[in-house]
Formats: sequence, C-alpha cells, structure tokens
Amino acid sequence: MTTPSSPSARVIPSPSTAIPTVGSGGGGTAGSAGSAGSAGSAGSAGSAVEQAWQATLAAEQAATYGYGMLGPHLSDPGQIATARADEADHRQLVRESSDLLASAGLAPTAAALSYPLPWPLTDPDAAARLALRLEDAASAAWRYLVFRSPAGSATAGASPAPDGAGAAALRAYAIARLTDSAVRAAYWRRLVTPATPTVPFPGI
Repeated sequence: MTTPSSPSARVIPSPSTAIPTVGSGGGGTAGSAGSAGSAGSAGSAGSAVEQAWQATLAAEQAATYGYGMLGPHLSDPGQIATARADEADHRQLVRESSDLLASAGLAPTAAALSYPLPWPLTDPDAAARLALRLEDAASAAWRYLVFRSPAGSATAGASPAPDGAGAAALRAYAIARLTDSAVRAAYWRRLVTPATPTVPFPGI
C-alpha cells in the first residue's frame, strides 16, 4: 500500500507573501493610475487566492469529519489503519491552513458542527465510497488553489522555503497536497472501482 508523505516533512509557505492583501500593490502617489491599477490587481489576486484557500480549508474540515464518521463502519484492519492515518493527515492540514490564514491576517473558515452524509453508512463498502468521495473533494479544492495561485518566479526544481518563498511556495505546497490527496484516493478507489484505481487528472 502506498501512503502519502508524513505531514511533518512538509515545507509550508510564508503566509505574509503567499496571500496578497488589498493595498499590497506597491507605493505610488495617491491618484496615480499605475498605483491604482497595481493595488486593484493585488486586491483581486488576494481575494481569489483567499477564497480558494478558504475553500480548501472547508474541504479539509469536511474530510476530517467524514473520516471520523466512516471509521467505525470499516472491518478490515488495513482499511481501518489507513482511515486513521488519512484522518490524522486531514486534521493536520486543517491546522496548517488555519494557522497560515490567521498569520496572514485572515479569519479562517469555521468548521461546521456536522456535515450531511451523501448516503447512509451501513457497511464497509459504503464507508470506502465515502472515503473516496472525501479525497476527490479535497483533490478538487487543492487543484483550484493551484489554479488560483500565481506561478511566481521560483527557480524550476527549487524547494520553497518557509521563510519567504511567497506565491511560488504556496503553489508548490498546493501541488504537493493535491498529489497526497490523489495517492489517498487511489487506495480507496482500488477498493471501490478495482478496474480503475487511478484517474488521469485528480481533482477534475
């Protein structure tokens, strides 16, 4: 069984530069067209990135809740262990995302008290299908964050540093988390649809 990398090995981007804020477009004279355009552009980028990041946090919160619900309905020891590891991974991602948003001066989306289940959890098959659905939803959220994150000017192949890699680091972080979610989804998809355990474009 292939498992995603440990959360402790992650390189987390710097929130102060990863998420632009309104007014971060540089200092020009008041009323200058160039300055206004720059600030407007930064504000729009910040809003889009923030919305995508908040949506990713919400997906991770839902995944954490969902794994807590489906776990008791699994019977195979291997599946139970995988579900526990996946739940812990999503819980860590909730913490990381919340901390990054808060550090950037943004209010993290609050988790709901409960989330409606798409179908009754009556047996291991239903639980495995829910796990797959949770991972597909998380993949979609991370892919959207990748789409909304500016590519930046990072050197190809360079590892983002947690002390100032900015937008490029956020994008790299989101790509890595998308990959993790795709790996988790492949495990559950192999149980749900053995003939097609992987998909060509996770999150779509």
